[in-house]
Amino acid sequence: MPSAWSWSAATPCFSPRSTSIRRNGCWRNCWSCRVRRGFRAMPAQRTTDSPAATDGTSRPLRGRCASSARSSHGSGRRSRRRNCRPRPGDPMTPPLRTRAGGHGSALAGVVAADAMPDLIRALSTQVGPSVSLGPIRLFGSSGRLRSDVRGAILGLDGRIDNAAELRRSFEARGPASDDASLALDALSRWGADAPARFRGAFALAYWEEEAGRLLLAGDHLGLKTVFHARIDGALVFSTSLRVLLALPGLPRDLDEAYLAAFLSDVVPEPDATLYAAIRRVPSACTATFRPDGSPVIGEYWRPDWDRRIRHRDDDTYVEEARALLDQAVRRQLHGPGPVVCQLSGGFDSGAVAATAARLCAPAVVHALTAAPPDGVPRFEHPALITDERAAAAAVARMHPNMAWEAVASATLHPLDENPLRLFLPLGMPTRNVLNIGWFAPSMDRARALGARAVLGGYLGNMTLSWDGLCGLASMARRGDWLRLWREATALGRRHGLSAATILRRHALKPLLPPHLQRRWDDHRGAPRPESERYGAINPEFARSVGMDERRLAMGNDYPGDTDTMRRRWMSRVQTLPPVMGAMGELFGVEMRDPTADIDLLEFCFAVPDEQYLRDGQTRWLARRVLADRLPPEVLNEQRRGFQCPEFLHRLTLQRDAIVEGVEALDRSPLASRVLDVARMKRLAADWPTDAAATGFGEYGAVLHRGLHVGRFLRWIEGGTNEAGGRLDHDRPAGPAGRRRSPDGGGAEGPGHRPPRGAPGGPQGAEPDRPAPVARRRPLPPVR
Repeated sequence: MPSAWSWSAATPCFSPRSTSIRRNGCWRNCWSCRVRRGFRAMPAQRTTDSPAATDGTSRPLRGRCASSARSSHGSGRRSRRRNCRPRPGDPMTPPLRTRAGGHGSALAGVVAADAMPDLIRALSTQVGPSVSLGPIRLFGSSGRLRSDVRGAILGLDGRIDNAAELRRSFEARGPASDDASLALDALSRWGADAPARFRGAFALAYWEEEAGRLLLAGDHLGLKTVFHARIDGALVFSTSLRVLLALPGLPRDLDEAYLAAFLSDVVPEPDATLYAAIRRVPSACTATFRPDGSPVIGEYWRPDWDRRIRHRDDDTYVEEARALLDQAVRRQLHGPGPVVCQLSGGFDSGAVAATAARLCAPAVVHALTAAPPDGVPRFEHPALITDERAAAAAVARMHPNMAWEAVASATLHPLDENPLRLFLPLGMPTRNVLNIGWFAPSMDRARALGARAVLGGYLGNMTLSWDGLCGLASMARRGDWLRLWREATALGRRHGLSAATILRRHALKPLLPPHLQRRWDDHRGAPRPESERYGAINPEFARSVGMDERRLAMGNDYPGDTDTMRRRWMSRVQTLPPVMGAMGELFGVEMRDPTADIDLLEFCFAVPDEQYLRDGQTRWLARRVLADRLPPEVLNEQRRGFQCPEFLHRLTLQRDAIVEGVEALDRSPLASRVLDVARMKRLAADWPTDAAATGFGEYGAVLHRGLHVGRFLRWIEGGTNEAGGRLDHDRPAGPAGRRRSPDGGGAEGPGHRPPRGAPGGPQGAEPDRPAPVARRRPLPPVR
């Protein structure tokens, strides 16, 4: 092995933990005991390394897990087998396993000059079978590892939706049999440019033995990505944060800048994560690691912001958009199980569900609508639809092969009550905590129907159903005054406003830089953007990391013209954590989004502004495109849907736990420094009773989301949850890397993301210590 792969670590590492396991449960690799131990290293599973193919074609690299040859509980004593069973009400009950069984679909690997048995054991336990070639060892689920005669190996996590189209380009040399083989052939032909030709949600690792080079890549929008870190001179990477956090020797210090950006709804750095020692491959980029250990980042795709499609006939835009929508949905219909779609009363999910019904007819397509339960008070607003069942039912009546049902629950879902069900698969907090519990019953229903995937329209607002209002600022910027006046007048008539008001709000103000827009609003007494008013971040902590300056530099809270808003939207989407993949693991059902198809996105970005806004009618393109598949009552609707309108009822069911949780934040040095605990206490003490008049901002965003993050911060400090379950007992305790006592302090409840230690030690006596937080890095300049 080349000695050049002996890298020096980018950040100081704590001493690797012992891989021995306390005999407080099953000593085998059962899921229940893995959860009870947190993410500590487990005994290695036996794997069989597969050599590279020698027949000139790509072929699967098959490994054999110990669990495939024997029971996961082995033949241990009856008491051990009894101990590893989840107990009713046990707070450490594991999240739902993936329906694929085994280890799931995560991909991981290690590149090191020297053997590192601790890392290999941990990765084989977390991910599964492995294959080695030179200094690299890849780990992946069955059917995701491939090799060829040229000494190249590839691991793929995810799916390639345009596989059939790519296979046609390989007909002369024989079509590849599956996505992984197809990706290997494409990379051998096109190199680092190959991911630009893929469509779908994918992440991959590609090793070329002759060049001694590793290429990591994620998809265009960051639906899947690759995380990487250094441990004792070795490069480790995975498509799952959870896998990396389980590795011995990996520092878990938090990145202050990322944490502040997360709490403030501000776009972070493209390669940042919540953990200072872990980076991600930026969306639409490749990271090539050479023998000297330095990564080279290459951007393989970005939208062509200057491209414009021009047709003389308006109907031509409609025909092209329909063809691309049909193609996007058709690409994502593949896979076993029935077709299941989410269906609200809006354009986006309706477009996907209706298109799926048309393409699959006469086969049945299931459509599920998350709805508020009857008899429960909910938030009301004249501009919002808080119960979308009527509109969804109208869509279903239009398509005879659509089997529609509404899913509602007046009680809490287990995800609302048990934080570990979210923390374990995700590895960090999530933004829309209430919505996860609200949607969970419909995902459970999809799984009960036998679905392996659920189609939705999550990004449609920025593609097909773009409203076109920011086109007014674009008209003003390019001096198209006649069209601008005509549209402003028409919009004013529709909404009861003067043309001057429309021009001021949507044409002139967006042309100002964000800091001047803020001064304009302050001068007029207008409220600040919601992300500023309803953030749970401690103002002093925000100032210490320069978050206000970062917010204004990014400008996401302030309007702009079409190009500006789309660039900002892309920067936000491409830096979001890959939550959809983790949700698939959590629910056992993959979440897919045809409205995020790159071909459809590129078309929508190139369509002129006047196709989205005409005669004061917003979303004009979508209304015409969907006229053949959605009913008039949906197409003519001017209001927006509102998810989880009964949020106050759901919060009231958790009120005691919320009050106790907020009080506990004061005992956490880290949480009390990062969060505005005083404001959260005031909200918890002054509980509202009028659901119809209580807005989401204070109680849904500040209180509940803030508590969610606070519980996560207390959890990683190494404590307990409200039910008494041990969450972490052997985390490092500070920059010097001293190990915490197993008796460390407490943390609680519901939140979101990765684990750090193991339950099992005695609880309680030592006072809480803050989790280590990385030294603040100056925020980079915004290009």
